[in-house]
Amino acid sequence: MIIASLFASIATVLIELFARGKGIVLISYGFIVILLVLLPRFFYNFDANIKKTVRNEWVKKLEYFGFFIVILNAPASLIFHDLAFNYDRFLHFAVAFLSLIIFLLLWLPVMKINGEEIKKGKLLLYLFAILFVSLFLWEILQYNIDQVFGTKLFFDAEQEIKIDFLEDILFGTCGLLVAVIYINFSFKKFLLVLR
Repeated sequence: MIIASLFASIATVLIELFARGKGIVLISYGFIVILLVLLPRFFYNFDANIKKTVRNEWVKKLEYFGFFIVILNAPASLIFHDLAFNYDRFLHFAVAFLSLIIFLLLWLPVMKINGEEIKKGKLLLYLFAILFVSLFLWEILQYNIDQVFGTKLFFDAEQEIKIDFLEDILFGTCGLLVAVIYINFSFKKFLLVLR
């Protein structure tokens, strides 16, 4: 999965840069995405606390869910936002869903290393709150990047910005809620990544 994620990210950079002349993608897909894709494996291999806290499955799960985030975002950047069929709604739902799972996988070893008791309800509420606030911060960041660099991160060809903003938050929130329900019923599976 890591190779496919890196390939999708680099392909997006090359297409956006050479076909559309958008250099800003070097920062997002050429640096940030690649760094985020590689970080779990780096921490697992070079941090003794992480290695003795989680199984190799932890890395595989992070790479798996990260792959889907990359593979869903790349077509959005390249073409789907310009086609005016509201791919953005699906994207915000799916990425919020996957992000909550990734944050859970990242938070579990931190709690174990710190010797904290893992309480499912409290943990899910905490992660939901963090990601709900992040939805707003992400939308504000996208809008400001568009203003500064002339990109179309915030752009949806069918909608005005206020409606797009509200829909992004709504569909992201729905994705978070579905993730909470999913994790609630399969929490024991996620705990299996811990040693």
